[in-house]
Amino acid sequence: MATKLIDGIVLNDLLKLSLGNVADRVSIQRYIADKIIAADPAEECCHIEWPNSENGLTSPHLWRIEDWRTSYSRHTRKKELDNKARDIEVRASELRVKFVKRLRIKTGSDEPTAQELATVFIKSRNKEGALFFGVDLTELLEADDALQSFKTLNNIK
Repeated sequence: MATKLIDGIVLNDLLKLSLGNVADRVSIQRYIADKIIAADPAEECCHIEWPNSENGLTSPHLWRIEDWRTSYSRHTRKKELDNKARDIEVRASELRVKFVKRLRIKTGSDEPTAQELATVFIKSRNKEGALFFGVDLTELLEADDALQSFKTLNNIK
């Protein structure tokens, strides 16, 4: 990689001075960010994170390119995990609502009682008892298991 200069300052030296050994990013003035972009448009040394509605920044941030890539991939992975967990939770919730509704119809009980009964059937994994009320618990238990194992595997609480 060729030495990149900003007004006679070596960009890698500027990164070392700005970030040191500890920081992965630092807030900088916009005119400095513009000069860095002009010197390193392909982001070989560093990345400029610009303020936007999602990140809540008020000024540009200068990142070492390695730190940016690590942080970005970690953020992307977390978003993917959150979306997958949400999908599994929604499916399990939909199935649970159907089960509670079926219990209310079959038993004539109120909502809280039907929810408690559904919870007992699910926690005890009582498929036969649920079948008595016309509900096959297989899909609900699979969705519930998938959610729990997904959360455990990905350290989600």
